[in-house]
Amino acid sequence: MRTLFTKPSLIALVACLIAANAHAQEEAKIQNIRILLNNGNKYTQLYSVNLKIEAMGARHMMINTTGDFAGETWKEYQPFAGRVDFKDEEGEKIVYVKLKDKYSNETKVLSSSIIYDRTPPASGTVEINAEGGFVDNPERHVTLELAAVNAKYMLISNNSAFREARWQVYKPSLPNWKLEGGPEGLKKVFVKFRDGASNEGEVVSDEIVVDSEPPIDPKIAINGNLKVTTDLHGKVKLTLFVRGGQDLKVSETPSFEGAEWLQYQSAMDWILTPTQGEKTIYVKYRDQAQNESEVALAKILFDNLPPQNCKVVVDRGAKYAEDPDRFVELRLEANGATFMMISNTLDFASARWEAFREVVSKWRLVGENGEKTVYIRFKDEHGNETGVYKAVIILAI
Repeated sequence: MRTLFTKPSLIALVACLIAANAHAQEEAKIQNIRILLNNGNKYTQLYSVNLKIEAMGARHMMINTTGDFAGETWKEYQPFAGRVDFKDEEGEKIVYVKLKDKYSNETKVLSSSIIYDRTPPASGTVEINAEGGFVDNPERHVTLELAAVNAKYMLISNNSAFREARWQVYKPSLPNWKLEGGPEGLKKVFVKFRDGASNEGEVVSDEIVVDSEPPIDPKIAINGNLKVTTDLHGKVKLTLFVRGGQDLKVSETPSFEGAEWLQYQSAMDWILTPTQGEKTIYVKYRDQAQNESEVALAKILFDNLPPQNCKVVVDRGAKYAEDPDRFVELRLEANGATFMMISNTLDFASARWEAFREVVSKWRLVGENGEKTVYIRFKDEHGNETGVYKAVIILAI
């Protein structure tokens, strides 16, 4: 027995089938789509990269690099979609994808991008920044000033092999970098820069002298270590010595008040302050790194004044000398005198220096009766001489 469908029944059945098919198509939509170039890396140094497409429900795919899909055909969907080639210049590269499910439902145009970069960071520089151009702190800490175009990371080391160095995020300034490597002297810092695509630039470096030790063995001598100077103007000769010094500062005060740094020299003239007495001259030295030595000093007695308040009296001031042997008594005064020279003539012919004494009991006058003059000079222990002093008496015998 045949089952017959009326026209209304048939129409209802078709409508039901269409609705069921539409529902099936709706359920077959592609989900969880992800497009990965070079495994999702942001950069690549290679012009050809892997393309991976993750898409639940996809049956077909269409791929190109222009976005217009001209001349492209649908291919069977595969998660690992092969390789994509970038044969033009560097920069951002985009891959466009369309997907279709088993009911021919198409996705909108999808895309993924990657940066094709084979150029390393350019114009890399490093500068070791230290006051005065020298490192004089014992910790050897410096500031590094860094620069490189398109750098994202940097590798820094005190040795050219970069032993134990680790890549770190690029910074234009790195304080408290510690210089290492043996004794003091010339030190270097080596740097490499790297961009996001792992392109490494050439190694750059800078150098600086580490010098935290002050000059050693400072010395000073005045007039070759003589004990006294009698120079009329207080001029003395300084002999100077230090190991590792570049500058020096000299003063008669331990505070060096008012003294200026001078270029190092092994000898120099110095004018003492005018007051008499013991003088102390201080010196300190400085190297290129501004390290200062200990203070050295030397002493000298400054005495350029002759005996003072000098006086000569003959026979206690008598007008006449009447001793038949022509002897007179001399009474002498001279503060600070150690020696004296007496003569009956102004040229002091045949006179000799002798020890100073206040009374010369027998000084013999020479020549015939008449006015006689006694001449005398005084000298202190340091050799300062007075002018000529004299006294007059009339010889009458």
